[in-house]
Amino acid sequence: MILVTGASGVLGSALVRRLAAEGEAVRALLLPGDAAPRLRGLAGVERVVGDLTVPESLPPAARGVKAVFHAAGIVPFANGLRREMMAVNAEGAGRLLEAAAAAGVTDFLYVSSASTLGLPRDGAPLDENSGGWAGPSGYAYVDSKCAAEAHVAKFAGRMRTVTVNPGAIFAGDGTEPFSWAHLIWLVASGRLAANLPGGACVVGERDVTAGVMAAWRRGTPGRRYVLGSANVSYRELFAEVARQTGRPPLRLTAPPLVLQACGAVNSLRNRLAGDPLHAGPLNLENAGLLARRLYYRWDLAERELGFRPGPLGQLVSDVLSAMSESRRSRPDRDLPDVGRQAACRSRRSRTSRITRS
Repeated sequence: MILVTGASGVLGSALVRRLAAEGEAVRALLLPGDAAPRLRGLAGVERVVGDLTVPESLPPAARGVKAVFHAAGIVPFANGLRREMMAVNAEGAGRLLEAAAAAGVTDFLYVSSASTLGLPRDGAPLDENSGGWAGPSGYAYVDSKCAAEAHVAKFAGRMRTVTVNPGAIFAGDGTEPFSWAHLIWLVASGRLAANLPGGACVVGERDVTAGVMAAWRRGTPGRRYVLGSANVSYRELFAEVARQTGRPPLRLTAPPLVLQACGAVNSLRNRLAGDPLHAGPLNLENAGLLARRLYYRWDLAERELGFRPGPLGQLVSDVLSAMSESRRSRPDRDLPDVGRQAACRSRRSRTSRITRS
């Protein structure tokens, strides 16, 4: 039996599906009242209610489990959520580790973030040996993930612990505004007016789930592994989305100062509303990050885990396919008709060839 936390989320549900497809018995940890729509129709998955902030709810979830895949957490880059992030991402990980060790769990796989390795300068990629942060990073999310990794390290002698550090995870249909896949949704729906000036280490759903499985099966105890599909500028990423959807590529690039100004305005709106997420995903904390090239290297995962990520086009295609599937199953959702866009692009291409001939 394998316990997956965050099982109703984009990544957690993908891990549940992957494990179930490979014949593993899976137990999904869900918050009280969570209907887990992403797990709908998935037979044979045991569901258990638990909360990382409620210690007594975790031992029953860990009982009879051989491995824990810990993918739960609060993810938006919003410093206004620092208290909640430390309670869930950091202390919650410590509570789960304690419950797992007490239950005799042998393997603990933690899904962290490449951001715990530090922020690259001038686009030079970092890896697992880059040293990380010497002190607080200034970002609540990063600090909570670093604290969680410290908890994992303390249990290295009691369980086989392995940590994966994915880059920006592009998974799901992009409708969640605080997901990385939402950028693809914005471009595909024509709602983004300009490229972002920076770049990121991006990783697709099928690559990150494959990397997690490989780390569980072949990872060295106590080690961290960066997972990435490509280091790309946002201009390159958005151009690939435009290519696959038939939209014209974005020509303009937003100046960093404009991003920071917009982020500052949104952060002020958040404070006035008393809600760190009120104004959407762009805030003062992440505006500067979107102007930087945050690249990482996954050579270690390739050497030790046999990790072989797919091309950028596959990542984009998977998100667009998820959009199309969501549109078919939920026509009421606000999703771009990427299938129709691609068909129109194909017709224009054929007409162009006929005209030229």
